[in-house]
Amino acid sequence: MSKEDKAKLDGIAAGANNYVLPSTLPASMITQDDDHYFVTKYQNKKLQDLYNKGEIDNLFVKKTELNRTQAFTLGNGWKIEANATGELAFTFNGVEKAKLGTDGAFRSVSLEETGGN
Repeated sequence: MSKEDKAKLDGIAAGANNYVLPSTLPASMITQDDDHYFVTKYQNKKLQDLYNKGEIDNLFVKKTELNRTQAFTLGNGWKIEANATGELAFTFNGVEKAKLGTDGAFRSVSLEETGGN
């Protein structure tokens, strides 16, 4: 080792490279992006309450299973009813909330159409 290198090393304090990671880090150190994002306890609970694909597949009925004037009760006040034109009306406690047209277009019903409900 050269005299210069020895002098340089002698100038470093003992333990200078002995870094200890703190037990907690501030959230500000995390860069959020599409793959790394903070979720609140409230948001996490809402995500847990969502249906998974299997539950949706088992809960909803296929349009082909409904005859033109048949209704299918989903529970909790929800019902799917087919009308004479083949459209499906999604009702909640007897109030139409959305419609699936024969063209595959899904539209929500405005508050004016439902009397403000």
